Amino acid sequence: MRGVYLSPNVSHNPGINQKVLNQVEAFKETGADICLIMDNRSGKLKKLQTAMPIFSKQFDRFFPKKLNNYDFVYIRKPYYFDFDFIRKLSTVKKSGTQIILEIPTYPYDSEFKHKILMFPTVLKDKLSRKMLKRYVSRIVTFSDDEEIFGIKTIQTFNAFDFKSTNLSKKVNYSSKMEITLIAVANIENWHGYDRLIIGLSEYYLNKKDDDPDFKIFIVGGGNKKIIQLYKKMIFDNDLTDRIILTDKKTGKELDELFSSADIGVDSLGRHRSKVYYNSSLKGKEYLGRGLPIISGVETELDNPKYNFPYYMRVSADDSPINFKDIILFFEKIHDNKNAYSIKKFGEENFSFQASVKPVIDYLKENEGKHSYE
Repeated sequence: MRGVYLSPNVSHNPGINQKVLNQVEAFKETGADICLIMDNRSGKLKKLQTAMPIFSKQFDRFFPKKLNNYDFVYIRKPYYFDFDFIRKLSTVKKSGTQIILEIPTYPYDSEFKHKILMFPTVLKDKLSRKMLKRYVSRIVTFSDDEEIFGIKTIQTFNAFDFKSTNLSKKVNYSSKMEITLIAVANIENWHGYDRLIIGLSEYYLNKKDDDPDFKIFIVGGGNKKIIQLYKKMIFDNDLTDRIILTDKKTGKELDELFSSADIGVDSLGRHRSKVYYNSSLKGKEYLGRGLPIISGVETELDNPKYNFPYYMRVSADDSPINFKDIILFFEKIHDNKNAYSIKKFGEENFSFQASVKPVIDYLKENEGKHSYE
């Protein structure tokens, strides 16, 4: 079974770039003969072309002209759908090749609602995506949606390369005088870390002498307005010695921060982008580090079949995080916390091979059938 994986340029995000490479390798390991073609264009000209209402050429230079020798095409969602993309799909369908489209985040419209300059791009996306169902066999989703844009889905999960991370050095916790949280992200409003800042402020207003202290590392670049807001909130609430906001970190610097952490904090504001279920990639990294997780959105770890004790869900709203609840969660798990067992759980349940298997199974079951219903 021969296939080609088409991806937009994701080199600006090393994590996603590596994920694409890992997916391709997993396809190969599960029986597909697949090659990767990634758009390597970037820069101001491409951004300008993207914003133009009529211009639609984002796939011109790297979309293969002939695909009749392939059984399937696996496409990672471009930054936006447009009519050029639809024309490309039409050509693929005529060649008799099955089209599998991955949409990493769904729904995604709310992510652009405050970006006025993105309006032409959003309009192109909304108009053209109505035609996807004419050509796409299945949409791969990490959500719990059974149908997207009128197309049946293949539900799977965000996988992680657990060999790529080092364990936190706090393999077994020995003291609860200070609890350290870490939140790593390319920061946007939907990460909701303002809930942490306000919650910690309220905690210290009522803290007793024998209550544990907290330290929080918020790590990553991203939306400058949101980062400036966080800095102001931290300063205004007199938390500069409790909450450390850093630039993006990689390698040994990131390893050192993780080694000081007791709990990893996932997104706390996904409801702001109308996402209420998220197969979190960052959550998988926390598992790889051997860390318990706090999340403000439903994930796979909410599934009772996993019975995973090192996971705390908080409400999907804008209320401040209750740090008393974090203490109760931590006291319940810290005596038995073992980073090795947390990482092993991740390896056994969220590998790339397991993630692509539903796609491979569908392709094998429908080889030569080309269903678009």
